[in-house]
Amino acid sequence: MLKINNKGLTLAELIVATIIMGILMVGIASMDIGLRNMFEGTSKNTLTSSKVSLLVHHVSRTIATAIGDENNPGVAFSGSNIWIRTDSNITPSSYSDDDWYVYQFDSGNNNVKFCSTTDVYIACQTTIQTLGRGCITTFQPSIEDDSTTLDFNLTLKVSGRDDPSTAIDAFENPEYTVTSVFSLPSSGSSI
Repeated sequence: MLKINNKGLTLAELIVATIIMGILMVGIASMDIGLRNMFEGTSKNTLTSSKVSLLVHHVSRTIATAIGDENNPGVAFSGSNIWIRTDSNITPSSYSDDDWYVYQFDSGNNNVKFCSTTDVYIACQTTIQTLGRGCITTFQPSIEDDSTTLDFNLTLKVSGRDDPSTAIDAFENPEYTVTSVFSLPSSGSSI
């Protein structure tokens, strides 16, 4: 007797396998899209927080090179701008040949210009670098003068978010704020 061996797939088995594969593919695609969105959001937030931190670090490095005394401070501020005097010619007995660097907040472009200038309270003349490109929302310096210790400190608050034109959102557009206090080179001064 001849025995017929049918080892093929039935139409019902093929349809069930196709449906199962479709469900798996939709799940994998959804997971891929979710992971990509999470990665993109994390990357934007990390970049914004890095820009804010790097701006504060840049100010810190420049303040570390500031020179001044109680009668002639080496750091000044007006509004949201900071001026820092440095002794580039290495003549500590004379302030007349020193350079001033200014951090000038550009609220229209949401960044801070780092410039050189000839004297305190003069606006940017030559932009050296633009910091925090497009994400800085607050650049707020203030001086704290302690008459008992004859010290004064600069407190700097810097905030930023990925899209400054839209409202703060904890997940989509968080705001990062760094507040730092810097000891200044001159003491007993009021600016």
